[in-house]
Amino acid sequence: MNDFRLYPRWSRFKGVDTSDPYRYSKTISNSDIFQPLWDKWKSDLSVPFLGITNDGSIKEGLYALRNEGAPSKEMVSAAHNLVTALSVEEKKAVLHDLDSEDWRKWSNPEVILFKPGIRLEHLTPSKISLIWELVKQSLSPEGYDKVRAATKTNRFLGEICAKQAILNEDSYFFTLFGNPSETTPWAYMLFGHHLCLNVFIIGQQLVVGPVFLGAEPCVIDSGPDKGVRVCAQEEELGLMLMRSLSPDMRQEAQTYCHMHDPAMPVDRWHPADQRHLGGAFQDNRVIPYEGIRVTQMTLESQNILMSLIEAFLVLLPSEPRRHRLRQIRSFLSETYFSWIGGYGSADPFYYRVQSPVLLLEFDHHSGVFLTNDEPAKYHIHTIQLSVTYIMSDPPDPRTGRAPPRARRVGRACDYCRRKRLKCTPNQRPCFNCQLYDVDCTSKDLRRRPYPQLTRDEPPSEQPAIYNDQNSASLIEEPSVVPAVDSRIPLTGDCDDNSRNDHQLTPSSWSQGPDLSTGIGNSTQDFDTVLRDLGIGFSSDFWDMDRTMATSLSETCGDFAQPTVAVDSVGTDAGVAKDGLTQLRVNADAFSPSSKLPARRAGGRVSNIESLIGADVHPANVQTSVPPGLFVRKNEVVANYIGFNSVGATLALCLKDALDSQNLPLKATSLGFLIEAGPHVDEVGLTSMVDTSLIDLPPHEVAMHAIEAFMRNLNVFYPIVEEESYRTRSQMFYTAERPQLHTMDYALFFLVLSIGALSETHSGGRSEDMEQLSTGAYHQAWTLMQDSIASPTETSLQILLLYVIHHLYHGKCGIAWVFCGLAIRIAQSLGLHRKIPQEMELSLNHERLRSRLWWIVFCFDANLSLSQGRPPGVTDATYETAPVPPEPTDLSSDDGDENGQPLSPRLPQIYTWMRRLGQIQNEFCNTMHLNTTAGARLDVIGVGPVS
Repeated sequence: MNDFRLYPRWSRFKGVDTSDPYRYSKTISNSDIFQPLWDKWKSDLSVPFLGITNDGSIKEGLYALRNEGAPSKEMVSAAHNLVTALSVEEKKAVLHDLDSEDWRKWSNPEVILFKPGIRLEHLTPSKISLIWELVKQSLSPEGYDKVRAATKTNRFLGEICAKQAILNEDSYFFTLFGNPSETTPWAYMLFGHHLCLNVFIIGQQLVVGPVFLGAEPCVIDSGPDKGVRVCAQEEELGLMLMRSLSPDMRQEAQTYCHMHDPAMPVDRWHPADQRHLGGAFQDNRVIPYEGIRVTQMTLESQNILMSLIEAFLVLLPSEPRRHRLRQIRSFLSETYFSWIGGYGSADPFYYRVQSPVLLLEFDHHSGVFLTNDEPAKYHIHTIQLSVTYIMSDPPDPRTGRAPPRARRVGRACDYCRRKRLKCTPNQRPCFNCQLYDVDCTSKDLRRRPYPQLTRDEPPSEQPAIYNDQNSASLIEEPSVVPAVDSRIPLTGDCDDNSRNDHQLTPSSWSQGPDLSTGIGNSTQDFDTVLRDLGIGFSSDFWDMDRTMATSLSETCGDFAQPTVAVDSVGTDAGVAKDGLTQLRVNADAFSPSSKLPARRAGGRVSNIESLIGADVHPANVQTSVPPGLFVRKNEVVANYIGFNSVGATLALCLKDALDSQNLPLKATSLGFLIEAGPHVDEVGLTSMVDTSLIDLPPHEVAMHAIEAFMRNLNVFYPIVEEESYRTRSQMFYTAERPQLHTMDYALFFLVLSIGALSETHSGGRSEDMEQLSTGAYHQAWTLMQDSIASPTETSLQILLLYVIHHLYHGKCGIAWVFCGLAIRIAQSLGLHRKIPQEMELSLNHERLRSRLWWIVFCFDANLSLSQGRPPGVTDATYETAPVPPEPTDLSSDDGDENGQPLSPRLPQIYTWMRRLGQIQNEFCNTMHLNTTAGARLDVIGVGPVS
């Protein structure tokens, strides 16, 4: 650890009187170095407040008044005690109107720029204590300790630099806005060096922000407060998040390699704020989104991000914090993470988390009082605020809402108007003209000029903002946990030539946005992708008021450009056994402008030719299930769509359109099928469950229940793969627990519940086991909605365990209902079909899929028979072949006199169960046919199922 008391004094203060904060501030603010900064800040402050935006567009309806459990009563009591103790003159300084502009005058330097309120060092210790009591009642215990740690490090800095007059625990201004009340709004502000706290409350709704919190140094290494450290979690979790990303995502998140990068725009780095963008006097700044969207991340990275956000939000009391986290989670599809600097252990760095309702910044700063000219990890600045948007026009007095904003819509080109096709706005040539190889012209002189591209030139990258409000969170198969690749060097070295300098919006870092255009955020969802293809829809079929992507390359790669069928960039084409082309997406090879979200990594579409290919054996009259497509959205999750689905139809239309132009169907052309999967097949909401708060049973008890489950049930109904599950269940009791997904918890608790149930009759521990079973089942039930929000094989395993649990308690009716849902999920994953070889699933994965299909099939058949209800599937709609388990033998080695086993072996049991299920399924389907009784009897008399 550094001994900060040995640091030489900063040369900037030679000849400057630091004995009085006001004389010191006057000297600094009038200096030639500081004056230009001060003039700019005052100019920014003179502009009427609008709020921070990401693109100059005003967003409305982001916040609502509600009861969030804020400690309003305690805060009001503390505020009244403070006001009562103040003198008349002190009240004049402290009390301000609620709508006073002084709330915008907070700043974080030690220099006194404004004097709103009263400085704590001018009050008596008892009155200072009353201010801190108000702060204490407003924050969580951890948040209050964090704020006091910032004041203690400020005092420590003053001691090691011998500047206690300007750096101490009382060098802060306090202001109170409005009249403290439990029903009407009021606020207070406390600010000074490295601590700026703004607190607003109305009723039981609390907002803490803007907040500036930092320290130089960030740790106290001597004296009575030795060991106090500021912003340690924000630093550690930020680095952990960056390291958890894949190399491609890490490159995309890293907007600049160096802390003061030569590639930065002129006003991207500030002499005082350095990399910070949302600091003091930046109320109206346009801060474009940068880096990667959070929904591109793996679940592991998303969990780390939420922990990071909560580290910032620790200031809030528990209930307001819970509501704030819920709001932030609801905007994860519009949340971006960006990084500046390296990501080695010793590298300084900056990161930002930004969404329509949140702005968090973390920065390693260069020395001010300490002597480091370059950013160092012992000087930290952080900012957090709720991004504020206001209405651009006064609300309608009758409705209370702002009038609708006009939107600028480009008109169609001549070709699209003539053919009545949907034309892409603000882009020439448009999609259709590129697709059909015609000149893209417009005779409308009122139309704004657009850059014209020739067919010989690739479309230039156009800056665009993709605000994917409909994007679903990435939900992966929990049994495959993404982790930091140990082979990837974490030195944070960066090649300037390969720097990811593409930004999601133009790099406009100016204050005072131009809000006159009224152009809202574009949306890149599945509907947009369909419209981008421009296949067969008239111009008035879709909503003309919605924006679309700007070039063909952004949706389907380079499929419209004449190339050979096998492309070395972006595709991996091969020849299947039947001579047809395999289509494989390699997302890592996409250009920056057309790269799709990370959920496309490992994505693949099965052979589209199977939808139209003729039977290789024309004389074959055997029955078969119609063809379909398997769409794998990542390495472990595959979905199935039939040949008459919208996706398959669009794929065939696209192929026909390209065939008519003698153009090959590229692998990237089918990317929209992979991209559409999460939108179509998932709920699209991020989990609200904080798994770190879930209580687990003792390790020994849990392992005993798991052993009972494997011994008493899983051996007959092999729903989970025993070896991998045992390994994964140990993670609940190790430091690897944060890597586990919500579905892992649901599966874990159901296994415990059923395992404990199977032990309740063994004696000895029956009461303990019954209690464990009940508690674990209740825990699993609270996770039910997360278990089916993004269907995977794990979702199916969970539903099957629910079926078993209900069967144990004799609840056959609800078990039948769960079976129906399980059947649907199995079919959506294509478990009822033979999976093509080109999908390259492992043998173990194929065995699991087959095993799960037959278990759910047999359960459904049996329950349909017992309840007299129709099954969820008929024998004419599936083709999955039974895959026998490994040749394990439940019987002893002893046999009869002929050497035959005395009890059946496991493969025989599985075969009997499957055949019995088929008979039950056929019988139930027959008994529910809409036909005559005689016809039903005739069918039953056909004979056993072959």
